[in-house]
Amino acid sequence: NNLIKSINLPNVTSIGSHCLICNEALEEIKLPKVKKIGANFLESNLSLKEVNFPLLESCGESFLSSNLLITSVNLPNLKECGNNFLMNDNLLEKLDLPSLIKCEDYFLSYNKCINSVYMPHLKICGKRFLSDNVELSNIDLPNLTTIGDYFLFDNDRIKNLYLPKLEEAGNQFLYSNRKLEKAYFPELIQVGS
Repeated sequence: NNLIKSINLPNVTSIGSHCLICNEALEEIKLPKVKKIGANFLESNLSLKEVNFPLLESCGESFLSSNLLITSVNLPNLKECGNNFLMNDNLLEKLDLPSLIKCEDYFLSYNKCINSVYMPHLKICGKRFLSDNVELSNIDLPNLTTIGDYFLFDNDRIKNLYLPKLEEAGNQFLYSNRKLEKAYFPELIQVGS
């Protein structure tokens, strides 16, 4: 659809999969009561700039991926997300997900502007977590315990990394981080499979 600019669904609490994909004109969407969203929602919407879903708790794969103009994401109650979450979103600079506990593969990967990530309750993440983010320099993950393969793959600005509760890391752990000077993982037990 190339004509819809704004959507307001004030009473929707759940949305299935494959909705609102490739809407070139969509600039604004309001879902104040949505708690659960399926796969491939709001993918490749080239005019979307802001997302504010205050009650959202879980989302499926490819949620908010390839939205090239997105600059603001407010998901304060998101606890779990699927693969390809916010992947290829070129203008987003900062992401705070204060309630996130678990994320799947390719979480926040391939973003050109993201420089700061705050997820104080995140415990488990899949492979290629935070990979290929050329501006990422600040990461706060105090409760992370388990990470998949290619954690922080190819991030050139991170100098210090402290993960106090990390116990298990996948293959290619910290692969290709050319500026990393200090790394401290006091609880790490296993690296690789």
